[in-house]
Amino acid sequence: MDSSFKTGSGSVRSGVVEMAAAMAIAGSIGVFAVESAQPPFTVVFYRCLFGALALGVYCSFRGLFQQTDWRARNLAFICLGGTFLVYNWVLMFEALNLTSISIVTIVYHVNPFIILLMGAVFFSERIDRHKLSWTAFAFAGLLGVIGVPEAMQGDYVRGIVFTLLATTLYSFTIVFSKWVRGVPPAVIAFIQVSVGVFLVLPFVEFSQSPVGQEWFFLISLGVLHTGVEYVLLYSAFQKLPMALIAILSFIYPVVAILLDYLVYGHLLTLAQMIGVAMIAIATLGVRLEWKVLRPMRNTGP
Repeated sequence: MDSSFKTGSGSVRSGVVEMAAAMAIAGSIGVFAVESAQPPFTVVFYRCLFGALALGVYCSFRGLFQQTDWRARNLAFICLGGTFLVYNWVLMFEALNLTSISIVTIVYHVNPFIILLMGAVFFSERIDRHKLSWTAFAFAGLLGVIGVPEAMQGDYVRGIVFTLLATTLYSFTIVFSKWVRGVPPAVIAFIQVSVGVFLVLPFVEFSQSPVGQEWFFLISLGVLHTGVEYVLLYSAFQKLPMALIAILSFIYPVVAILLDYLVYGHLLTLAQMIGVAMIAIATLGVRLEWKVLRPMRNTGP
């Protein structure tokens, strides 16, 4: 984190509010996608379209385009990342049609551990035994969330697979973004969703045009869940220490699980709740670099 970022108590408080608001907005994505009653490609198309408009206005107002390094190398990595990003959304929204918002959200949140493994592959980042232990703990929790094999059938299995593929694609977006230099995050997001409009356009079923309140949910996914959410996140990241960011990130799944129960009546089982807790603890362990218990040494009599 840049040392020039403000660290005063007032700045931290505003960062907490921004981060909490962004995570609460993110937690409602599933409900808005389902309530739009549109196929996944259509949902992603309008999210990209309205998101590009919102982020374009923001970047222009803040003069971020003038601060951007437009070299071909940067544009190539941003567009590649955008490709993975939008198809991650397609898979995630398809998974929502196959299983519950809670399950999709929880499975998707093994993402930090996939990124950890990719960091080792692409950037030769060392994974010590502590991170490896937390990763194993997280995936044990994931098995608790998914359930026993006998209970896994048809659409449920496909929903789990699509979610795991989606979060893996998003991890590639992170990898490509790490190779971008001299481009403000909001501009990266603007380019990615702009590219997304054209990537999914051939698959949109315009014959089934949204009607009535469906437009509200689609516009919100672009303006609120992409434009506003991203701006809040970028601002919060500049003001908060990693410990607070890690803790506040859990507002997202909490809100998603709560809304899934309040709106659709989906309630997690005890085993799934234990799995969620394991993933949450493991995520904090990795992000805050908690040390696992060291084996006791035999010091003799």
